[in-house]
Amino acid sequence: MKKSVDVICRHMQRNRIIPLRIAVMDNDKEIQSYIVKGNRVIKPVGKTMVLNGKKYPQSVICYQCKIIVFGVERIVGLIYNTQTMGWNILY
Repeated sequence: MKKSVDVICRHMQRNRIIPLRIAVMDNDKEIQSYIVKGNRVIKPVGKTMVLNGKKYPQSVICYQCKIIVFGVERIVGLIYNTQTMGWNILY
């Protein structure tokens, strides 16, 4: 499932972006905020990125992020579209 999210991130030298916090609106229309405990950038395979079995164009940056949800560690996919400047999360 892909869902639009708000992300607080740090912009580093050489156009590197590091996600720090994710805010997601849940089904009850409440915003849940999660601290990113760790992340890694998914490297492109040819001209596409592959995350969770799905292919994305080079205009996106794909991350695997570790967050804590109700005391349980989860790995989620985070996608940044450089053209629209929008963030999406993959559960």
